[in-house]
Amino acid sequence: TTIGSTLSVGTLNLSSGTLTGSGNVTVNTGFSWSGGVVSGTGAFTVNGVLTLPGSGIRTLDGRTMVHTNSSGSSSILGVNNAELNLDNGAVFRNAPGAKLNVALVSGTSFIDYDTGVGATFDNQGTLTVSGTGVLDASTFSGASGLNFVNSGQVNVTGGTLLLGSASQQSGGLDVSAGAVAEYRSGTHTINAGATYTGAGTLLLSSGTLSAAAAFTTSSGLTFNQTGGTQTGAGNITLNSPYN
Repeated sequence: TTIGSTLSVGTLNLSSGTLTGSGNVTVNTGFSWSGGVVSGTGAFTVNGVLTLPGSGIRTLDGRTMVHTNSSGSSSILGVNNAELNLDNGAVFRNAPGAKLNVALVSGTSFIDYDTGVGATFDNQGTLTVSGTGVLDASTFSGASGLNFVNSGQVNVTGGTLLLGSASQQSGGLDVSAGAVAEYRSGTHTINAGATYTGAGTLLLSSGTLSAAAAFTTSSGLTFNQTGGTQTGAGNITLNSPYN
């Protein structure tokens, strides 16, 4: 389906095929995306509740999608092998004030990249990762295929958030007891404004953790390093166990 002019709808369901075009698309009530491709050049704004149900692959190809819903009802991925694929310079943005949940029921869900110019997952709002599985973002993308950017707040209340390509942190990362945030491969840059809190585990298993600015961990957060490299000009203060 090609959208050549502005389209504003209440509800949109996409399960297969390709939605493309130069027209701006706005979804005001709910967007259920269980499969298929969103491409094109027009703005794509989800003001309503966003859901990515099931274990299918959804591809955002060369387009910017902005999620603005602040209700706390938006939920993406969560089940084993569910995938959001960002290709050819695509950007998925969780806007300031927006709330997005990843409830990990089991197994591994993926925010991935396959081809073209590097893509970006851009969290400017609140992203909450919960449950017992793994959100992999993204060990299959090489050193710079997917850039995970957080200038908002990421809360890992359960399971594991695995950052496996590249990331930029200038917002908050809170890891609850029993949960893990892991840096694996790629370069992960800590910028001014970054905070690390919680009672869980921050793990550097491989790759590079680069402190471009000073940062401090809270007293309850354990920092484990099983591999990789720490570098950068910023001072690192750990008010917590280091293993």
